[in-house]
Amino acid sequence: MPALQRLNLYCFLLAALWVILPVGASPGAIQEALASSDQKLCYDLKGTSNQLVFGKQAAVNSEGLAADESQGADLAQESSNPVGSLTMFNIKTSLALVDSREGPYSDRTDTSLIINVQPVIPITLSEDWRLLMRPVIPLISQPYRTFATAGSRRHKTLVDTGTDYTFGLGDIVFAAMFSPVSKEAEGFIGGLGPTFMFPTATDKILGRGKWSIGSAGFLGYSGKGWIAGIFPQHWWSVGGDPDRNDVSLTQAQYFAMLGLGNGWQIGMAPTITIDWLQKDPDNRWTVPVGLMLAKIVHVGKVPVKIAASAEYSVFRPRTIPSAEWDFWLQLTPILSF
Repeated sequence: MPALQRLNLYCFLLAALWVILPVGASPGAIQEALASSDQKLCYDLKGTSNQLVFGKQAAVNSEGLAADESQGADLAQESSNPVGSLTMFNIKTSLALVDSREGPYSDRTDTSLIINVQPVIPITLSEDWRLLMRPVIPLISQPYRTFATAGSRRHKTLVDTGTDYTFGLGDIVFAAMFSPVSKEAEGFIGGLGPTFMFPTATDKILGRGKWSIGSAGFLGYSGKGWIAGIFPQHWWSVGGDPDRNDVSLTQAQYFAMLGLGNGWQIGMAPTITIDWLQKDPDNRWTVPVGLMLAKIVHVGKVPVKIAASAEYSVFRPRTIPSAEWDFWLQLTPILSF
């Protein structure tokens, strides 16, 4: 295994340890460790001692700790709602096994490591409406093939010399959705708004090099102990590097989460990708399926959602390198402002 590929694996395993640690450690032990390093976590309700979750008054004390086990289940379900009332700070670490089904990239598998920083910030506009701001800031370690020329001056050929990696910032995405405030414990939920993709990538391999705008939406249903829905986004390029390909890209996350009690959830949350401008139709679609397990724990005074998932792409590009398997871990401190 190449050194940089091993580095991707080591980074993912460190992230796994970082995610698993709160499950095995007691809140008191973690709080003491944080205090000893002069780190402080703040959970400030700013005068709001109670929080409305799916129309049910959640008993939360002044320090933000749940008063009973049922609150953990409600908090887990609300954290799965893309247009919910919670302020969250997601850190998602994804390790993908990358190859192609056919062509020159099908002879071996490389690894891609992506760390997505994904704050979710709800802003109350009125009693009936809220605005959800959802930036996504990706840090990427991406493999790419390297080639060298061989042969005589008249008969030069390209020789595959292996895999190299580049690391840096990818294209930042920002979505803003307007959503009606749900006042019922069960029923349909949704939102709609603009989405933007900015050409912030530090290497052309890590981004598309185009300013892109489009629309984002969400439609789902919240039931008793479960929630399901679809969260699509589409971007069209409106400017940027004239030498780069135009963008017409759809991403649609579909999910279903079932509460198991005591803050546990099981379900899935894969993202379908459609690159409409690929000339070969066999290279346009990526359709994964997966299984996810999540739990709400407390680190000191802060509720934290911990999730792990494995996904397999049942449809993916034929000759373009893409993820066949994707394993991700997500740590989500839940804040309230």
